[in-house]
Amino acid sequence: MKGKNVRNLLVFLLVLVFTGGGLFAALFDTVTLTGTVAPSVSITATGYDTFDSLSLENSASVTDLPVVVVSEISNVDSYTVTLKSDNAGWLIHETVPAQKQQYTASYGTLIDASDDVAVSLSVTPQTLTGSAGTAGTNPGYLFINYTVASDADLLEGSYTDVLTFTIAAP
Repeated sequence: MKGKNVRNLLVFLLVLVFTGGGLFAALFDTVTLTGTVAPSVSITATGYDTFDSLSLENSASVTDLPVVVVSEISNVDSYTVTLKSDNAGWLIHETVPAQKQQYTASYGTLIDASDDVAVSLSVTPQTLTGSAGTAGTNPGYLFINYTVASDADLLEGSYTDVLTFTIAAP
């Protein structure tokens, strides 16, 4: 009887060896759970303080006047913000385009003006190098500068420029 048991054990072991232990394969298995989050970026630009009542009287002058609050919202590690100026940095009269006032701009934070970066005002979108570019909600401000000549005598009326802010993730 002993010989038969030994023989059965050997047959069993040989079956295990040649089947790769398939008898035990169904005893456990693993599953890896994976979740994904799609990239998401958005931007809001809101006029700030006196953005819609700029003084263009003779000799009027502003320096680093905050006129737009930009909220950059992103769940990606890297993104870019661009700015387009319909009039390439000119406030143009509503009916007489020859009547206009040029301005310059910078982009940064209200906290530290030394971090502000000059902005190229163009009819083609320009990257704002001062934009935060990291995941989260990042506030930015657009500041303008201009000086109206003492003899400018600009025509009465509204002078405008439309600014378009865009955010994109690679």
